[in-house]
Amino acid sequence: MADEVVIDASVFAAALFDEEHSAAARRFLGDCVSSERIMIASDLMPLEIASIAAKKVWRGECSEQLGAEAVDTARGMMAMPVSLPDLLGRAYDLAARHRFSVYDATYIALAEVRDSQVATLDARLVRRAEAEGFADRLVLVA
Repeated sequence: MADEVVIDASVFAAALFDEEHSAAARRFLGDCVSSERIMIASDLMPLEIASIAAKKVWRGECSEQLGAEAVDTARGMMAMPVSLPDLLGRAYDLAARHRFSVYDATYIALAEVRDSQVATLDARLVRRAEAEGFADRLVLVA
C-alpha cells in the first residue's frame, strides 16, 4: 500500500473540535505529519467538515469563528488527488451492493484508487467493512 492514508471526516472533525476521541485523532494526524505520511481526502471531506461545524454552532458547542476556522483548515490541510466525480461511480456501486452510505463509500473508493486505507473513528463502519470483505481498506483510529 502507498505511504498515504485517506482521512475521513470523523477523524478530522475530532482533531478540530473537542470530542470524545480528539486526543486519538490528533495523535494519529500528528503521527502522519511526523512520519511524512501523506494525508488525502476526496473533495467531499471539506463539505462534511462544514456541515459538522455548522451543527456545532447551532447546538452552541463552538463559536461561529471556530467553525469557520475549522472549515478553512479542512480546505487547506488535505491533498485531494482524485476528484469526487471520478469516485462517484465506484462509490455508488459500493453503496448499492454493500450498503455503505455513499459518503463512506466515497472514502473507500478513494482508498481503492490510491491503494491505501481509510482512517476513521467510525467503529460501525469498520465492522460493516469487515463483514463485506473490505477490512484491509479501513483502520480504526480509536
